[in-house]
Amino acid sequence: MKITRWFGRLNSAERIIFFSGLGMSLFLIWASLAEVDEVARGQGRVIPSSKVQLIQAAEPSTIDDILVRSGQTVKKGQLFVRLDDSSSASELGQLETENKRLSDRSSRLEAKAALVTEPVRAKAAPMSAACNKSGNQPWGADYLR
Repeated sequence: MKITRWFGRLNSAERIIFFSGLGMSLFLIWASLAEVDEVARGQGRVIPSSKVQLIQAAEPSTIDDILVRSGQTVKKGQLFVRLDDSSSASELGQLETENKRLSDRSSRLEAKAALVTEPVRAKAAPMSAACNKSGNQPWGADYLR
């Protein structure tokens, strides 16, 4: 009851200030408790004790997990980050599907070519057999002149 009486005594400017302060307080509480995902693009640079080395991914990708921290000593062959491979896996699936489709098409075309060349060989066999018996060429001697 005291709060409603107190709030009723505020004029409009004081109410605006009150709600602004309340909103700012709620925002600060949310900002301190909420976890916000952060996305950043860039190249990493590792500065070892001996010389500077540039680290880059072979293909653009999303970092799934960071396995080392700033200032941490690392060993040769140790992983720095784990990359999300969902886009690469999707692209691999598309390429495998395309490869299968082209392989099937190649098989169909080879089978079709085999069907087309078989009848030609069958028709040519009697003619060449006849030529071999007579010793003459099928086109005749006048054709060669």
